[in-house]
Amino acid sequence: MHAQLANIHNRTSIEAVYPEQVWEQDAANNSVPTADVHHGLLIRTACDAKGSFEVHRIGRNVGEEAPEHDALFLCPYMGKAANLFVGVPGVHGAYALRAGADMNLVEDYKGFIDRVIEAARGFGRAPGSPTAAR
Repeated sequence: MHAQLANIHNRTSIEAVYPEQVWEQDAANNSVPTADVHHGLLIRTACDAKGSFEVHRIGRNVGEEAPEHDALFLCPYMGKAANLFVGVPGVHGAYALRAGADMNLVEDYKGFIDRVIEAARGFGRAPGSPTAAR
């Protein structure tokens, strides 16, 4: 997938690149202990003066070093919601919501988007330097 522009001052621009349904699937798959590939977002550029940055969705082998030294990879995990899912018998890599589970992942998704904003805001800045695009 090609890089898209998002903006730290416009959450919906980030959510358009990484919708909640995609985040949920990636977080579930990334949380499987035997996962060979982690899926998430790659921040390719520092924010410009208006807060825009290049980002795109990627999958990366868990043992792979970052192919680009000037990029930042963020991938979600289920965290507290991991216990809500069970494997689907006979279907490799398939997971379903545990019977009777009450799943509300909205706050977890919002937290991930918050982390993307903070990472983009600080990406490419020297430690201790003032951040641009506030």
